[in-house]
Amino acid sequence: MNSYNNCEKGHEMYYEVYVDSLFVVNFVMNLYILILVNGSTLRTATRRRLLAGAGVGALCYLMPFVIPVPAWVKYPVALVGGTGLMIYIVFRPGNIRGFMAILKWMFVYSFLMGGLLLFVRDNIPFLYQFTTEIWAVCGIGALCAMLISYTCEKERKRAQESSCRATLVSRSNRVTVEALLDSGNGLVEPISGKPVSVIEPEVYRALWGEGEQPFRAIPYHSVGKRHGIMRGYLVTGLELEIGGVTKRLSDVYVAVSEESGKVAMIINPAILNE
Repeated sequence: MNSYNNCEKGHEMYYEVYVDSLFVVNFVMNLYILILVNGSTLRTATRRRLLAGAGVGALCYLMPFVIPVPAWVKYPVALVGGTGLMIYIVFRPGNIRGFMAILKWMFVYSFLMGGLLLFVRDNIPFLYQFTTEIWAVCGIGALCAMLISYTCEKERKRAQESSCRATLVSRSNRVTVEALLDSGNGLVEPISGKPVSVIEPEVYRALWGEGEQPFRAIPYHSVGKRHGIMRGYLVTGLELEIGGVTKRLSDVYVAVSEESGKVAMIINPAILNE
């Protein structure tokens, strides 16, 4: 293992840090937190960005041990810089509102993870003896992350079943409407199995005009009518903005309802998993 020795000037303190061990622990814990945040912010991150962000964050957290500047400078810089870089690398927020929304979830999950790890250390003697081992710390962290994810799942679903701003893109037009994420919408395109959202006729005309486009038959069931068929169309792009976080999708199916409703578009929540 690589190590780094340091003695703070003016203090009788000496410590030895194993850099590789510290990096691994920080990397894994960052990854757990980023995965939790991704699940609460429309799942906009890819696996590569999650890994890259966790790695950059872990490197930033090593800065206090290798940069010869006062502690009151290097610790805040490492914390703020590491967190900011992780957010921009992994989630790429388009505005300050999106950045702050992601930062909020980062703080929430970091606090919960830290609290659970301290609880394990102080209240479960059997596990405490293993907390000096890297594999044990990472394993306990994984259990804590799964517990947090399970506990917060209902709250995440509740937050996602809300209104949002949706921008649909066809080959010739771009339309932005108010939309609703509705867990009652379980429509799928029968050939590909992809989720289908529902739009009003006015939105269809704004995208494609009065002319008829090639369509797919989308079967549906609804209250008051046993079954029916809606015409489904493929839009080249869809952007969803919820709480300042934007998710961008391509080649999304939408079906045109037979009549106008309270909202211009009803989103199938399954689309957030794509």
